[in-house]
Amino acid sequence: MPFPVLLRRGVAEKILDTTGPAPVTGWQASLPVDMGGERLAWQTKFGTPPTAVQVDLEATVNGTDWKTIDSSTNVNGDARIVIAGGLSAVRAKLVSQTGGSWVNVFVRVR
Repeated sequence: MPFPVLLRRGVAEKILDTTGPAPVTGWQASLPVDMGGERLAWQTKFGTPPTAVQVDLEATVNGTDWKTIDSSTNVNGDARIVIAGGLSAVRAKLVSQTGGSWVNVFVRVR
């Protein structure tokens, strides 16, 4: 099944959108990357802030082996930049969440 969106330089895309009350751990979503830059900017947002959370940003070069390249535990939402070049895809993974409501993760190649 082809991806509906290609993550391109300068365009923010929502790659994780959970619904409903916590916990909804284990959710993940990925997008292929057109690496026109060497940095990824990513942001987490919550409907209602959780009391604890971990969201990982993972990447792959070959589409098979995924590695965590950054992680956020900020319950108020976060905006982060990661140095990462030569990737074929990135994904956001909701590792854990206590309380709160929906989680959105946006990613942009810089």
